[in-house]
Amino acid sequence: MIGLALPAMPSFDPQQLNGMSLDLDAVRQSIDRIATSIAVIQEQMSRGADRIATEQIARSVAQLTAGQEQMTREITKLQAVEQYVLYKNAEPPPRPTPAPMCNPVLRPSPAR
Repeated sequence: MIGLALPAMPSFDPQQLNGMSLDLDAVRQSIDRIATSIAVIQEQMSRGADRIATEQIARSVAQLTAGQEQMTREITKLQAVEQYVLYKNAEPPPRPTPAPMCNPVLRPSPAR
């Protein structure tokens, strides 16, 4: 049987291990700070997006309101013109029929 040779385990210096451990802790802390910063930035962006959306909605509502008011004024003008046209084109009321004129009867004047 041929035995497999195990690779020799590297020997680590305890000071090296302690240094690596400190480096790993520093990396973890740095990652935690970065993650916290990312969370803060995402929250700020979310609030900013909400504010922008709210402002856009408010502008849209204001524009719709102004358009509706203008349309109401235009409809009122059209109704006034319609009433005027109907009034001007209405047939005049029928005139009363004049009483028949009587022809005066000429009587002979008495003889003198």
